[in-house]
Amino acid sequence: MKNIVILADTTADISHHILSHLLFTEQCAKFTALIIKESLDEVTVAFNEAPERYNNLSFHPLEEAKLYLTAQDFDQAYIFSSYNTGELARYGAMISLLKQCKTTPPIQLINHNLRQFPYNRDEFEAVVPCDICRESMTFYRHTTYPSMETCIPLYQCPQCGFVSQDYSTINNKVMQQMYADLIVPWMNFLGEMVDPGHRQCLDTLKNHLPTQADIVDLGSGMCGLEYYARRDGDLVRITSLELNKASIEWCQRFGITAHPVDITNGEQLQLALLECQIEKPDALYSNNSLEHLCHPRTTLATWRKLVKPGGIIYIVIPTIDHVSDDYRGFEKYHLSYFRKNNLRLLAETLNLEILLLEDVSRESGAGTGVMQAVLRKPA
Repeated sequence: MKNIVILADTTADISHHILSHLLFTEQCAKFTALIIKESLDEVTVAFNEAPERYNNLSFHPLEEAKLYLTAQDFDQAYIFSSYNTGELARYGAMISLLKQCKTTPPIQLINHNLRQFPYNRDEFEAVVPCDICRESMTFYRHTTYPSMETCIPLYQCPQCGFVSQDYSTINNKVMQQMYADLIVPWMNFLGEMVDPGHRQCLDTLKNHLPTQADIVDLGSGMCGLEYYARRDGDLVRITSLELNKASIEWCQRFGITAHPVDITNGEQLQLALLECQIEKPDALYSNNSLEHLCHPRTTLATWRKLVKPGGIIYIVIPTIDHVSDDYRGFEKYHLSYFRKNNLRLLAETLNLEILLLEDVSRESGAGTGVMQAVLRKPA
């Protein structure tokens, strides 16, 4: 039978069903519940031998709670808070309190809707460089979608708000192969291709380009842009680049050739364009691809070199300026998370003129908003 300790801040819901669930699954004989108050100068402590009496709470000074913990050996610790919603400071305070124990027990973090996350000291204390403004980023939260079996740490820049995975832990070749082989069971290929949003994006591009422009679709997916251009008789020429084998095979059914190219690799991109008899395209188009890539600053700089002087780069991308689903909005396949202010900063850093930068939607159906940017390379 286990002896567990439960810590929570005042934003957490320490209700009957939460504690009952833990006490049942852990089969514990004894537990201690510490509810940290906002001022951190006192805690509510329950010293209970019988779990069914967990609601017998009394106030004790923080120092008294520390003395109690120093005499205890716990088998497991649980920390409740509004985790993943900007309450890391509260977690840090509670983790520090747990270190008062004779031996620090294994720790599980639990957020407001009972999702459990691992505690890893190295991740919590890691410092990662921001790819946009070069400031130091600190731990922000874990990814949660599509599965929490593998929770990947995310880091946030305090200066520009950019969020990303730690790129140094990512093997780009392995990542590219994963995208090439990825088969999403619930993917509606036809639905993705005929999504009218592609038609709207094509119209946005045409507003900034000559009639017979060369457009390169970077990470074209089901080639919706090229599909609409062909269907509607547009005079623009579209070249689709896509790694995913299933997507490439699907597009072939419609007579569309998607070229398998790593869109972060400047040499591969240049060779692919030469094979398609394109020296310098009028526009590069990236719809929901930049967030899947490491080092957006280097990637965007590579794209800038490819487009002709006076040409444009049109980006459609999720934005965490608007998060409607805390679980769905942070997925392991997204390596970078943007806001309008840091996308603006990135464009200005690379000397790209901002012709358009705006929200498309506050809700994408995937937990975050969507924004678009039209950036022009100086003539």
